[in-house]
Amino acid sequence: MRLLYRLFRNLLTLVFLPVVLPLIWLSRPKRPWIQLELRPRLVEIEVPRPFFMGWLPQYAGPPTTSVQALKLFADRVVKDARVEGIVVTVPPLKAGWAVVESAREQLQRLRDAGKEIVVFLPRGGGNLELVLATAANRITMAPPVTLGPLGIAAEKRYIKPLLDKVGIEVEVEARREYKTAAEPAVLDSMSDQQREQLQALMTTMHKRVSTALASRPGIDAEGVDAILSQVLFTGQAAVDSGLVDALVYEDELASHVTGLDARKAKLDGAGRYLSWHDWRLFRPLRRPRYIAVIPVYGAITVEPQRRPGRRAGADLKRLTSAIRAAAKDRRASAVVLHVNSPGGSALASDLIHREVEACRRHKPVVAFFGEVAASGGYYVAASADAIVAQPTSITGSIGVIMAKPMAAPLLERLGIVTETLRMSENADLFTIARPLTAAGRQILAREADRFYDTFVNVVATGRGKGVDVIEPLARGRVWSGVDALTHELVDQHGGLQAAVDEARKRVKGLAPQALDRLTAQVVAGRPGTPPPPVPPPVEAAMSLFREAMPEAGDLFALSLGNDRVLYYAAGLTTLR
Repeated sequence: MRLLYRLFRNLLTLVFLPVVLPLIWLSRPKRPWIQLELRPRLVEIEVPRPFFMGWLPQYAGPPTTSVQALKLFADRVVKDARVEGIVVTVPPLKAGWAVVESAREQLQRLRDAGKEIVVFLPRGGGNLELVLATAANRITMAPPVTLGPLGIAAEKRYIKPLLDKVGIEVEVEARREYKTAAEPAVLDSMSDQQREQLQALMTTMHKRVSTALASRPGIDAEGVDAILSQVLFTGQAAVDSGLVDALVYEDELASHVTGLDARKAKLDGAGRYLSWHDWRLFRPLRRPRYIAVIPVYGAITVEPQRRPGRRAGADLKRLTSAIRAAAKDRRASAVVLHVNSPGGSALASDLIHREVEACRRHKPVVAFFGEVAASGGYYVAASADAIVAQPTSITGSIGVIMAKPMAAPLLERLGIVTETLRMSENADLFTIARPLTAAGRQILAREADRFYDTFVNVVATGRGKGVDVIEPLARGRVWSGVDALTHELVDQHGGLQAAVDEARKRVKGLAPQALDRLTAQVVAGRPGTPPPPVPPPVEAAMSLFREAMPEAGDLFALSLGNDRVLYYAAGLTTLR
């Protein structure tokens, strides 16, 4: 059907060619300045969805700007001598550090090519917006708005006192001391291990903010300290500090950058520019070879989680089907795993890891770590041919945790009486109606130890190192991308494009011209069937967890499946 459709379209275009060509020529962008408006939600790459989902409010989701689209735009502009500069409008961003770094790389690429980059902050901004904006030649903002380079801070909420009041206890077996995923539910204050790894991550983020601010003309190390101490800058104070170059209202932007009268100053839109340059009169009849990008997003689960409006997640069926499809597709020359996951089910992680190993026997597999690729997120990618991460990516957390909720006090308060009959001592090991016995705790400890050893061996094999080298780096500890590269847990720094380029290098049997034409294409796979709803008391407890700390809610939901859980220290991605 695809072949027939493209053949029919090409024939139709050929018939109307005398009309189409003049229209295309007249619609071409003609101005030397282009306006690029980013959306608040930045993502590395768009995951394709059926077209009808865009018409359903619960599935439509917020509009996004992808780094992949920014790269395509930069590819065209770098080669276009008519384009003198780009005005980039940066709203308050709903994005993480890693994707902001990837977007910044594209702006820097345009600047290095000799294009004038002017960033406009219509609503001010904080750390993320300023890190992105400092890639520009000039920064402007609206006069009444405020810049807030607050520096780096982290909050951890400990909900054990609340759980005690409600009547819920969480019994945990964690391997090893840095595996702090369940800490908020079992402690009422931060452990020394959590404080240590959190401080290390904050140091990486702080250096990134400081380096970005120091790249501004006239701002040195002392100036950075002064800015972070003053915190808030409005109007002329932002100009005097060196954070921005000019105060401009949005309707004055075109005149400001072009130097023309407001009536004559016009900017071409980036969407129109990209659409014109990507327009093709004739479509190829055969689909070209490509590099398959497989998204591993969210908690890794055996079954999809029941969450209203939830986007494509990292459930076992979806990922195994995507990896198998890419392995079998002769047009897919290589695979890139785009991991943006805090981990999840140990069983699902192990089975997905096995699929990755099988895929490697057919074609190269490269992993790219986004905001977080820790615990199970690291496990699934451990055997990749190479691992690429941003300096601010959160990774590691090589460890295991088993968490069992115990709600006997809550059930008692609700007037629920539990009567249990069992034919063996530990038949009701995972019941929420009573705490673990000494024998039950030994069983969980044995399982946690066994899978921890398995995890360490998987990483040691994948990274080509001895267990004695990997184990001291494991112990459940979280690392930034900077420290992960130092310890050789990743191979290089860069964005998704760097991972695609690395995969391209590893493809064999193609001519250099064919390799250059390989582009990234998302292969998402199909999800499995969601599990049945959980009992009301348990759903209430899960809702309590999610309201107090959303990521801990995911961990709690995973633990209900009686599975070993590979999950990182929840809440670390809230560093801002």
